[in-house]
Amino acid sequence: LSQDAGLLRLPTMRVSGATHRLVDRLRELMDEVVENVGQGQPEAAADASKLCREACTLFAVLRPYSQKAQLKTDARSCAVFLTDCLYLVHVLILMPYTHGRRLPADRRHLTFFVDLVPQLRRLGENHFFAMLRHQQEQIAVALRPCDLGPGISRDRTFISAEAALGAAVQHAKLATQGLASALPAQLLQEISGVLVGMICQNLLGKLFALHHMAPEEVGCVTALFTSALAMCRQVLTTAGVGDRGAASAGGGVSFELEDAVPGWAALTVASNLLGSGFQRFLESRAELSRVFKREEAIKLMQLSWQDEQISPEDAWPMLS
Repeated sequence: LSQDAGLLRLPTMRVSGATHRLVDRLRELMDEVVENVGQGQPEAAADASKLCREACTLFAVLRPYSQKAQLKTDARSCAVFLTDCLYLVHVLILMPYTHGRRLPADRRHLTFFVDLVPQLRRLGENHFFAMLRHQQEQIAVALRPCDLGPGISRDRTFISAEAALGAAVQHAKLATQGLASALPAQLLQEISGVLVGMICQNLLGKLFALHHMAPEEVGCVTALFTSALAMCRQVLTTAGVGDRGAASAGGGVSFELEDAVPGWAALTVASNLLGSGFQRFLESRAELSRVFKREEAIKLMQLSWQDEQISPEDAWPMLS
């Protein structure tokens, strides 16, 4: 298995010491099964196999109960619980290979625990998704005071919006750091992308809900978006999501970040084009038509243009 990069290998991740000890005990029980069968003690072998099953059942019942508060609110605790479940599932899947082949054909069923595999996998995933929903709710609550509407150019309103944005990014950063303590790299990058994407999509939703922006308000919103991208980039760096891709020197979109983070490309383009005239939109038409729907692009033009000779609706066919 050490040479196999396929299905039966686990990615690098961290598990709790308690689960490590539990797995060691499960393997000892399987060794007893093999030994008892070899000594002609089928009942003792069946008892050892049953004890292995009961130990897994106790894990599934007692572990979530003992940590029920932390599993929903604490990203690190829930990440460790998920990896514990994945590790246990991995060990159970391998039992027929590691121990079953040492048994006669009529006793190999004592090493089969495939019925426990989907239960344990769902257990970890259900708690993990519940934690993720909680994190997203907390980010949404933190962003509530971030109002991009009329008055954003006033110092008091802008500072309040900036503080709300900072609080949301800090929440995503702390959650990502907690997840990084246990999760495999690929899963960590996917989940951090979801959390940062929540911030990007929230800001875009607030932008597209506006009907008009004064020139001084455009500058304030652009500054907020630029700040959001810079702070979120730090969160993604924590998760190992980099900037490799087709980011241009002129501030284009990194394809790696675009793939990892919902709304990243749209927020980047909005930050670059908000307040610009038709000529700038025309120069960026490739990215504009790629990341925005027609209605969104028209809204961005409506909020940006003050004295253009062409309407956003008439301009769209030239930009798409």
